[in-house]
Amino acid sequence: MRAQLGLALLDEPLRVRMTFTLPKPTSAPKRRVTLPSKLPDLSKLVRSTEDAITDAGLWRDDARVVECTASKRYPGEGAHALDAPGCVIEIERLLP
Repeated sequence: MRAQLGLALLDEPLRVRMTFTLPKPTSAPKRRVTLPSKLPDLSKLVRSTEDAITDAGLWRDDARVVECTASKRYPGEGAHALDAPGCVIEIERLLP
């Protein structure tokens, strides 16, 4: 994947932000913002995403992540929430 995007292998301290947009249950209120406080666990979403990024070859290892923020949202509800289920991933190099 890295080669397809023309990116160098990330092998330095990194800051990562992940915003997971989950399907909104039909039982959830339609006209007000609610937060997905049920399964899946946020920590498991982060770990599986870090593993997928490692497997894709974008960074040498997820041990390079020194700062990580993550959130779960429903579609269109909140900053960085997508209009459909998915994930916004932002990776920033932290150069000394």
